[in-house]
Amino acid sequence: MWSTDTKANYKVLLMGGLGNQFFQIARAIELRDRSIGVQLVYIDAKLDWLYRLGGHTKHDSWVDVSVLAESLGLKYRSITLLELLSLAFRFYARKKRLISSFNEELDSKLSQKKLGSNTWDVGYFQSIRHVSLASINKVSSGLTDLLGMNESAATARMAFHIRGGDFSVIDRVTADDVRSVVEATVSDSSRVFVATNDVKFSSEIFQSLDVDFEISKLSPREDFITIATSKNIFVSNSSFAFWAALCAKNAHNSTVHSLNSWPYEDFLSTLRHEISSV
Repeated sequence: MWSTDTKANYKVLLMGGLGNQFFQIARAIELRDRSIGVQLVYIDAKLDWLYRLGGHTKHDSWVDVSVLAESLGLKYRSITLLELLSLAFRFYARKKRLISSFNEELDSKLSQKKLGSNTWDVGYFQSIRHVSLASINKVSSGLTDLLGMNESAATARMAFHIRGGDFSVIDRVTADDVRSVVEATVSDSSRVFVATNDVKFSSEIFQSLDVDFEISKLSPREDFITIATSKNIFVSNSSFAFWAALCAKNAHNSTVHSLNSWPYEDFLSTLRHEISSV
């Protein structure tokens, strides 16, 4: 693990699920490649309780982010108590609309004149206005290497990532959506792999179709690898699905399908499917 560099100009906070954190890692790469000192700062187990007390969700990690950061040449350290308390105030002030320095666009952030050692860069950074495709692809390459997803591991399977009850109606997949993808990609002998956070919801969709399917019982890590080593993929509008599909596209030239509401067009073009009326 890298030691703390007190001369770093920016501190990028790792927050949210791993899909979000991969974007934050890309932001750190973007700053580093522009010759700006940067550290990745994470919230370790000792301070989890304070982070959750502020109403934030702490997600399980299925990738060792410290190993990924080190492989990408980034500095990585844990947050201090004083830093976390300072950030807690910033988040409170943001909710009250007293400050707006969150998820700043890159040009706006870099136009600021003062680059002191206490400058935080906090946000989700999920558009081309926040980070370049080159930095995004470096994270994709790092994930592919870390998880051992080389070319020989790619298969012709059709993999679906389905989000269920926690999605808004406009982003929710229907049986008609799935049918259009299946008809376009799946042969009669193909078995469909389905990774989902809502087994009941997804089972009802696929049971209504004439297709051989398997609802995954794998861990999130293995779901990610399975999707990322599939030649045909349908993605939900989630950062987890985005990164798996991007790795598949970059490493295996996979074909990626999505709904028209796909939010990551800046970084990954997909074959779009009309959203069914509900």
